[in-house]
Amino acid sequence: MGQKIVSHDAALTGVHNIPFTRAAVLAPFIAYFESLGIPTQPYLSKAHIPVSLLNEPQAPLPLYFGYRFLETVARTEGIDNLGVKVGENTSLDDIGAFGHILQQARTIYEYLQTGVRLIGAVTSGERFWLTNDGEDIRFNHYIPCITDFGRQQSEWFTLIITINTIHRASQGEWHPKHLHLASGYQGRLPPQELLSDTMITMGGETSFFTLPKAVLKLPMPQSMVHKPAIDDLHLHIGSPLPAEFHGALETLIETLLIEGYPDVHLAAEAAGISTRTLQRRLTEQGLSYSKIVNTTRMRLATRWLVTTEKPIKEIAVALGYSDTSNFIRAFRGQTGVSPKEYRYLKTRDNH
Repeated sequence: MGQKIVSHDAALTGVHNIPFTRAAVLAPFIAYFESLGIPTQPYLSKAHIPVSLLNEPQAPLPLYFGYRFLETVARTEGIDNLGVKVGENTSLDDIGAFGHILQQARTIYEYLQTGVRLIGAVTSGERFWLTNDGEDIRFNHYIPCITDFGRQQSEWFTLIITINTIHRASQGEWHPKHLHLASGYQGRLPPQELLSDTMITMGGETSFFTLPKAVLKLPMPQSMVHKPAIDDLHLHIGSPLPAEFHGALETLIETLLIEGYPDVHLAAEAAGISTRTLQRRLTEQGLSYSKIVNTTRMRLATRWLVTTEKPIKEIAVALGYSDTSNFIRAFRGQTGVSPKEYRYLKTRDNH
């Protein structure tokens, strides 16, 4: 069957950058909260997640802000095992283009390998890989964290969806004999029927479960197979998530600008590093935080002036300027013309 063996180090290459996910991953959780009558907007604000992102499922979302949102709702509303409960009620149909591609797999092995290959298009932090484990195959799952705050909810969500899919393919015959959870799990483990006979261990950076190699040959459930073909995930889910530090920081600042000028301490928190480390990494690359903020502001300003009809005052506010005149002065300093003149010239050129 040609199982690909991936080393631990290789699988985690590049995962210690600023991690992002897609805003779409919040959709199953938002739907669950709404079914319980829980208002989500206050919690989104506390987590510094713009409500407008819910209308842009492909938009990059700082992963640690997503963690904060889930854990804050779970703790405040007293929802035990949130990730398990949402995972149990979520199908591959509910997770967008990524789920549709997974459903095109003909076998469980192809399903898992597709997830391994494409997870980077959905999140720049989370990783899957397969390794041999004697007569079994181990499905490994890594999810970055600087704290356990919220990580457990996201990890349970992913593990339960994956385990449930394989369970269905086996017509209820398979359940994991061994489930290993990464360090940091606290409290009671979920009373999940699929895990009633599962040996659960803990420790280390990664979680995993094992399954016999024979299970990999099982066909995917027929209800999952006949879906519209999606050949290129990026065509349907958006531009690739930023990988290198500079581009990732610009993307992060773009998200934070919606709430005003992004404080460097908040940016460091969203990046999962200390303010001192953020400043040091910028210095190493000959950059400054204020310069990146200004560059990001101007990039967004030129885009909005050409592609939208937003009033200049509205653009200034959206970019965190307290006064429109300050925005106009900064824009002229960067481009040599005022925002009004820039819009006129670009519109004329396009016609």
